[in-house]
Amino acid sequence: MENQRRSLRQGFYMEIGTSPPGDIFNSLKTRQLAEFVGIDNILDGVVVARESDLATIDVGGFSIKAISDFAIGDKVYVLIRPEDITLTISQDITRARNTFKGQITRESLVGPLARIETYCGFTLLAVITKRSAEELKLNTGKELFVSFKATAIHTLKRWG
Repeated sequence: MENQRRSLRQGFYMEIGTSPPGDIFNSLKTRQLAEFVGIDNILDGVVVARESDLATIDVGGFSIKAISDFAIGDKVYVLIRPEDITLTISQDITRARNTFKGQITRESLVGPLARIETYCGFTLLAVITKRSAEELKLNTGKELFVSFKATAIHTLKRWG
């Protein structure tokens, strides 16, 4: 029998496939499945501009650049994996198209990792190494810069 990946939610199959589990982020079809597989950053947005495959998405008055096929006016979910977010103390020159000034609202250690929740007009969770968090002297209330690449974002159609 073919090796298949299945995702269950409330007793129903949400997705069946043969892709490796690592590919699931790029093939998500619903917000429920994104939540089920542990995507922590799910933002509501609307595509407001396009330039080739680069979309500008309005998220609560803030512009996020993402590689996306959706058209202007489409309502979308913006999915960002916590490990794809970079935290810096100064606004470094970066290739990331998305950089926001924010403030740490919560921090917790999970083994060798630090989960850093920030607010930069919207809430984002980043996961970095405990050592990086210590070197950056990150703590609740500290201001910092949050960056992520347009290619790190996955968009889903939002209904309603």
